[in-house]
Amino acid sequence: MILERLRVKNFRQYYGEQTIEFASGNRNVTVINGNNGAGKTNLFSAINWCLYGTFGGATNFGEIINKRALLDSKVFKPEAEVELKFRHTDADDESTSYVAFRSTHEPGELRLSRITRKGVEEIKNPTLVLNTILPSNVRTYFFFDGEKIDDFAKLEHESQVKDAVYSVLQLQVLERGQQHLSAIGDEYERDLKKMDHDEALSRAIDLRQNKTEEKKQAEIEMEGSRKELHSAQLVIRAVEVELLKQLDIKTDVQRRKECEKHKEDIEQELDEIAKEMQALGTSAYFIVGRDAVLKAISIIDEKRNRGEIPSGIREQFIRDLLERLTCICGRPLPSDSKEAELLKGLIAHSLPSNLENRLLETGGQLRAIETKISSALRAITVQKKRKAKLDDDLNQVIRQSDEISQRLLNKGIQEVEILESKRQSAQKKAADLLISIGRHEQTIKTLEKDIRDLDEELKKVKGLQGQAKLTQGKLALSREAAQAITEVYELFGKIMREKIEQGVQDIFSKLVWKSSQFTKVELSDDFHLSVFDRWGAPARPELSAGERQLLSLSFIVALSRANGSDSTAPMVMDTPFGRLDTIPRENICRQLPTLVDQFVLFVTGEELHGEARGILAPKIGKEYRLDWDKSNGCTEIVEEQAGRAQGA
Repeated sequence: MILERLRVKNFRQYYGEQTIEFASGNRNVTVINGNNGAGKTNLFSAINWCLYGTFGGATNFGEIINKRALLDSKVFKPEAEVELKFRHTDADDESTSYVAFRSTHEPGELRLSRITRKGVEEIKNPTLVLNTILPSNVRTYFFFDGEKIDDFAKLEHESQVKDAVYSVLQLQVLERGQQHLSAIGDEYERDLKKMDHDEALSRAIDLRQNKTEEKKQAEIEMEGSRKELHSAQLVIRAVEVELLKQLDIKTDVQRRKECEKHKEDIEQELDEIAKEMQALGTSAYFIVGRDAVLKAISIIDEKRNRGEIPSGIREQFIRDLLERLTCICGRPLPSDSKEAELLKGLIAHSLPSNLENRLLETGGQLRAIETKISSALRAITVQKKRKAKLDDDLNQVIRQSDEISQRLLNKGIQEVEILESKRQSAQKKAADLLISIGRHEQTIKTLEKDIRDLDEELKKVKGLQGQAKLTQGKLALSREAAQAITEVYELFGKIMREKIEQGVQDIFSKLVWKSSQFTKVELSDDFHLSVFDRWGAPARPELSAGERQLLSLSFIVALSRANGSDSTAPMVMDTPFGRLDTIPRENICRQLPTLVDQFVLFVTGEELHGEARGILAPKIGKEYRLDWDKSNGCTEIVEEQAGRAQGA
């Protein structure tokens, strides 16, 4: 979606009809300047109201119709109108212009028209079409108040981050598809049970239903444990922030943070070793047959040493001599001669050629297997030694961390003792919850395997006839389709999460002024957005309000670029620079126009000035000033020369 023109008429403080043209292309920035109270937020809200019938988060919006227009009208009540023209390029690279219109005459009705070569065509299902272009539930990630976007970077907002990812990438479509197919499968299952009275089939269906209910219950309990774990982790982080404020213990707290980070690194390495050992154990199953392999090699070597293999003379060569009854020297070889009898004896004691060849090949293969066995055993030995060392390192780090905790508890500072006690209690709870989550995950995996096995069993039930057989086929198809969608959903979600994570990392490093301080951004499997400092320690709790704003902005831009195109919607920001210092402000002006197709800024004069304006000026294609008239309380939109407004 690219915005082209906004027309407002008698909307809030905008008297009469006024228009804004939006910039796009190489100079893709539109700047709308206005003092506080001049009408920036109302103009921003006009876009949201026109498209979605809401005010973009604004509350208690009051009377929409301009008060001066109401006073001037003696007979008829005037209407407030907002019209937005925009362009959208679909999946086939076809660009179409649309006009959206809403008025107070019918505020609940959106009118949407498509501009074609034949003229203007009104769309009968405007809300549906608009939601395919920019869904209502994702608009807040593209039209937003700059001072309120730091929610994504707050510790307690993982669910909001997850909702944003799922909404913008429209993963709910896959989720709903999977749920719908599963429900259809359940219906076919019930129908099949009614149609056929086979005891084994009924038992399998009942068992599957029980396993499915058990899985749902385990998932509910695991989600509850995860929420409790998240709460405990928030307590730990909040306590650590408070402890760092105590100057007397700051060194100890920092050292413990380093220990905790080292502990996480060691545990991660131990997890990798466990996976490698498991892979070695799975692929090196032939180790259990090592004694048999060595015995076979010994037998073949013994026969080689005795000259039995290879035999030296091929069986076929001897048979050819006996068949021709002629020696290799040309002398006759009668069949009853002692020479012929000698040759017949050689045949009797020789191995068939094909068997001899196979024995020779087998010897080579057995030696290759022995080499693999030796290599696997060496690899296992190396991993065991590595694991033993890491176990020692882990115990040492845990000991150091515990010693620091004990020192803090015995410091004699009441506030520190209370905080440390609270932290230890939260840590113990977190550890117990991690065990609970792991147990639930294993239970769910086992139940999922049981359910898949039962699906296979139901698919292979024989003896069904007519409608029952047809229902059996439909049941199998619905289950397979649901499983396929689940796999696609999980794989796509993983790929997109990693892509968004890398995007946030790249953009945040370009925007934040302390880029060397914050070296890594991570979006975890459970959508926890983390920032790590140069020492590898979690730094998100320590971010300032401005830094949280930059992290959230980085997340939103990365999200908008995650579906394969450079951007999917304009970036419209109200009051974007209020909390930002000079360098981050300049970085946004330098980077954002190159990262999105269209950038619309509602700013005060104090927000965009000096070097920041100079950096942005070459990209500004349209610029407006909002003049508020104190005599009548109305605002006039005045176009200015792009990039040359006051403060340039």
